Amino acid sequence: MASNFLVTSCTTIFSPSKFSQSPSQIFVRAKRICNFKVNCKIRNSTINHEDEGKHFTGKLDRRNVLLGLGGLYGATNLIGVANEPLALGQPVPPPDLLTCSTTSLHDGSSVPFTCCPPFPKDLSNIPTYKLPNVSKVKIRPAAHNVTQEYMSKYSTAIQRMKELDKDDPLNFIWYLYFERILGSLIGDDTFGLPFWNYDSKVGMQMPSLYNIVNSPLYDPNRNQNHFPPNVIDLGFTTIDLNASREQKINNNLTMMYRQMLTNAPCPQLFFGNPIRGEQPIRGMGTIENIPHNVVHRWVGNPKNTFRENMDTFYSAARDPIFYAHHANIDRMWTVWKTLGGKRCDFGDR
Repeated sequence: MASNFLVTSCTTIFSPSKFSQSPSQIFVRAKRICNFKVNCKIRNSTINHEDEGKHFTGKLDRRNVLLGLGGLYGATNLIGVANEPLALGQPVPPPDLLTCSTTSLHDGSSVPFTCCPPFPKDLSNIPTYKLPNVSKVKIRPAAHNVTQEYMSKYSTAIQRMKELDKDDPLNFIWYLYFERILGSLIGDDTFGLPFWNYDSKVGMQMPSLYNIVNSPLYDPNRNQNHFPPNVIDLGFTTIDLNASREQKINNNLTMMYRQMLTNAPCPQLFFGNPIRGEQPIRGMGTIENIPHNVVHRWVGNPKNTFRENMDTFYSAARDPIFYAHHANIDRMWTVWKTLGGKRCDFGDR
């Protein structure tokens, strides 16, 4: 069977899947595996581009992760089917609002809610979106350092959002303006989401503000074995690593160094290959593999069929910690671009 690795001239290797399948490892200290004088072109060492994606064994079509519109692409794209678990070699189709429906899981069961966006009454008369005026800067605090006042505001905003009617455009499930919606619900246009700073030693536990049982920020569908004082394992698959707290911390710091620096000297390696028009998807980047996918898996509840909420696409955003996780991905994206070399965004507009 062909191996599915993206190989660069500096021998960078990725394990492609929904939320990865590679085993945890303990690295006592960081080890540089290549220098930064590299050619950032990516090639696949074992399969042709035409066949790319046919042998992947992950469960989720990456188009849905990136586009966030599972119901618009049908059941077979939410979690892969047996014959073609990941259709990464196929073009990315535009979403069709007319065909949006409740999505099914790969075992045939339906998800318990719809992810379809509000449908306009007149498709021929949709106003052009206008960017809002932004006069105040939002500050995103580290989740482990938030004040009691901030926790109260954040909890109130989430509670008010959850209480909205399901057809309200400001409802919890319409996430694209999530941060601004929360601010509007508490009358604070400076409100910024917290970020889960799991790439720092002091932030490698599930933030305490999400662990208060009676709080709107709490979600019972999490892995109960991973609550504080347990340290996150950024190499987690589905089996807990038998290692000390310090070993896990060292392992995490080493992996973050590799994902942000050693293995990501250019955009194609950090972000993955860009999705352009009808071109096929050709692989994820370092940051999507680790820590993005791993954090989803580590938080998800193993007692649920698909490890809902955080470890399954259709339900991940129902856990408020989802947004702290992605706020940190945003932060790492910004940090990565300050590290020099060819570390910059793609030039697409």
